[in-house]
Amino acid sequence: MSLPPTEERASCLAPGCDRLAVTRGYCSRHYQQVRRHGQLTPDTEYGKRGSQCAAPDCQAPVQAKGYCMRHHRQWLRHGRLTPERERPRNGEARACLECGGPYCAKGLCKRCYDRQYRRTRKLISELFTPEKT
Repeated sequence: MSLPPTEERASCLAPGCDRLAVTRGYCSRHYQQVRRHGQLTPDTEYGKRGSQCAAPDCQAPVQAKGYCMRHHRQWLRHGRLTPERERPRNGEARACLECGGPYCAKGLCKRCYDRQYRRTRKLISELFTPEKT
């Protein structure tokens, strides 16, 4: 059984799709989505390569599903974008959370980190050192 000529076939019923319908009014891609998931799943479709990442304030090129590799990994791991967990990219300046100086580790500059570390070590030693009588 062959398909009718292209002039007689309608286009796909999926919104934004201009391919020719093959089965039940859908092109092969969208028919498989309906068959597998019971509905169209536009969020899992591939984005066009060469454009920019769909994440806000990201200029990186698209690698997968409309996102750059960094944001695609976030989407895979967490099911959403996680801007609160992002670290600055190479070349972006990071600042200490306490004094605003140059970033070193755990959100602090070297001076603030050392101060925090000494404070923590002092508290631990006070808690676990037996009292002298």
